[in-house]
Amino acid sequence: MLYEEITVKLGPGDRLLIASDGLLDATSKAGEVLGEEGLATIMRTNRATSGIGLLEAMVWSVLAYTGGRQEDDISALLIEHLGQSA
Repeated sequence: MLYEEITVKLGPGDRLLIASDGLLDATSKAGEVLGEEGLATIMRTNRATSGIGLLEAMVWSVLAYTGGRQEDDISALLIEHLGQSA
């Protein structure tokens, strides 16, 4: 499998979320996939939260969305720029 290399420059207050497909593929009891829009809603709802608190809120939101049943694992890495710009 080939991966594309990209460069991302983060400024103060920026966040970068890297997550496995299990997050976007989370499915509700009605069969609706969370997808990018659902994830964006979760991130907006929890925008005042940072670090581990944001990741925990994200996991709890996904569990609520799926009704507690998750068919695929979820891995997530959150990178936050907390300092001042260079």
